[in-house]
Amino acid sequence: MSSNGKMLIQRLSQLNNDERLKFQLHETFGGGFVVIELNPRFPAKGEKKYMLRWGDQPEVKDKPKLSFTSDKEKAVIGWVTDRLGELIQ
Repeated sequence: MSSNGKMLIQRLSQLNNDERLKFQLHETFGGGFVVIELNPRFPAKGEKKYMLRWGDQPEVKDKPKLSFTSDKEKAVIGWVTDRLGELIQ
C-alpha cells in the first residue's frame, strides 16, 4: 500500500463519531463521492465498525448507490484508493 494509503488508514482509525472522510472518485471508475464514517450501531452483535457510502452528490447519506461495512481499515481505504479516490474532507 502507498504512503498515501497508510496515511488514510491512520486518519480512518482516528475518526470520532461526528467525523467522516469524504472522497471524490475518479471518472474512470464512475466518479461520484464516497463518505466513510463510523457505524453508529457498532459494536452491537453483527455490526461492523466502518460504513462506506457511494453516491453522485457530495451528501450521500440518504440515497447511496452502494454501501458496505467492514471492521478492517485496510479494506475500506483499499476500496477507495483502488478507484483513485481523492480526499476532499
